Amino acid sequence: MIEAILVSKDYGLKLWDIPSSWNWKIMKEISIIKSGSTPSTIRPFYWGGEIAWITPDDLSKLKGKYISKGKRNITKKGYENCSTQLLPKGAVILSSRAPIGYVAIASNELCTNQGCKSFILNEDVLSEYVYYYLILGKEFAEKLGSGTTFKEITSKRSELIPIPIPSTYEEQQLIVSEIEKHFSRLDQSIAALKAVKRKLAVYRKSVLKTAFEGKLIEFDKNHIAKLQDIINDICSGYACGKYKISGDGIIHFRPYNITAQGEMSLERKKIVDPQFSLKRLEYGDVVFNNTNSQELVGKTCFYDGKEKVGFSNHMTRIQTNLNRIDPNFLSLYLHQLYVKGFYYSVMKNHVNQSSVGIDILKNIDVPTPSVDIQNKVVQEIESHFSIIDKIEEVVENSLNKAQTLRKAILKQAFEGKLVKVEE
Repeated sequence: MIEAILVSKDYGLKLWDIPSSWNWKIMKEISIIKSGSTPSTIRPFYWGGEIAWITPDDLSKLKGKYISKGKRNITKKGYENCSTQLLPKGAVILSSRAPIGYVAIASNELCTNQGCKSFILNEDVLSEYVYYYLILGKEFAEKLGSGTTFKEITSKRSELIPIPIPSTYEEQQLIVSEIEKHFSRLDQSIAALKAVKRKLAVYRKSVLKTAFEGKLIEFDKNHIAKLQDIINDICSGYACGKYKISGDGIIHFRPYNITAQGEMSLERKKIVDPQFSLKRLEYGDVVFNNTNSQELVGKTCFYDGKEKVGFSNHMTRIQTNLNRIDPNFLSLYLHQLYVKGFYYSVMKNHVNQSSVGIDILKNIDVPTPSVDIQNKVVQEIESHFSIIDKIEEVVENSLNKAQTLRKAILKQAFEGKLVKVEE
């Protein structure tokens, strides 16, 4: 399809069927296409002026259709000493590299860097119509990209982006109105689903809090012991800079292998030489993240892996005295301290990182009801978490479907099926 468009005299355009009153065109037929540029960054007097200057990074952070300025402005001198060009209000901007496919509409006069291609549209073409179409056509635009270091759409290829054009400007307006009506409803549903996710996160924290207050399963909170008195061993792992992501070796358990919910995750793995250290995690160990960015120190999980794995020096392995403390109970308790922010009060802060040492951990007070009661507390927590997990799965699936539906709405719109078209 790409090659047909590039070499065919009449462009060979027909990505899908459209109403007979519509026409397939290419961008150079409906717009003047402009590229951007960057003033010299070693000349400070080119920067910090009054002229809005847009980059793909600015487009990537945009919420909404319209853009008025980017992170940086340029001066008149900077503008005069590079090849960027001022774009009028209503120009449609497409990131043409790093990455391809972010779209926005200029809400005022501005210019861009060389990572954007901009379309100054003919008077009979609606900016919002092209904006939504380019969102739908992102995959096609990416295929037009070329290059070895990174893909980029050249000016010549951006001219060849195909677009279906309705017979009247008014029809374009109706299509945009209908898209936005559907998107508004969809956005309301997405907002409601995200609100449910936030409430579930709060509920998860509440379950841990009430469990260790003895409100799920009643227990005597006066039975307390220092961590060091109820464990058999505690140690940190080992640093290992040499690793691979697959092949022979053993998994090196690292901070990202514990989720913020206190669950073990091996979706991301680093494999190391098993001869590097004999320290291993095995089923039933409690794993504590001792060093991380401040807000992540203290994540704790129960290691339920089937294979023995190595572990980082940023992780602390705790092996419990099973007659005194259930490892699942201890893991949940230590993670509950993380959730409530306890470790902020005992951590040491370093450059870009914080840590909780073994000596601090050993002296943490831990509730120690009977092991039988501990097991019941764990079962009750896991029962609540199981319900939360199922609801979260439904919510996540619904959010994914909402994104698919958004694309389907656009597809219908640009096939002429969202608004009744007079043939």
